[in-house]
Amino acid sequence: MSVRVLCRLQLKLPQIQKIMMEFERQSEIMDMKEEMMNDAIDDAMGDEDDEEERLCTVVLKGYTLITLSHVITIIIIIRKFVEHTVSAHS
Repeated sequence: MSVRVLCRLQLKLPQIQKIMMEFERQSEIMDMKEEMMNDAIDDAMGDEDDEEERLCTVVLKGYTLITLSHVITIIIIIRKFVEHTVSAHS
């Protein structure tokens, strides 16, 4: 490169830096907008992760109810057995 070209580049360096900083700022703004749009689309379409979480919750609640039902049944059976055993020995 010639000295003349180097001098021109040095003179334009502040302008180039300013352009690069503005580009970086705009790029960050675009990233934020993209994330917001993706969130809005997920909300509108129903996020699959939320669907999976809801399904897991329903299954676990159902399992808990079944388990609770079994526990109650077992308690009733034990109580009747104890009552029968006590009344038989009285």
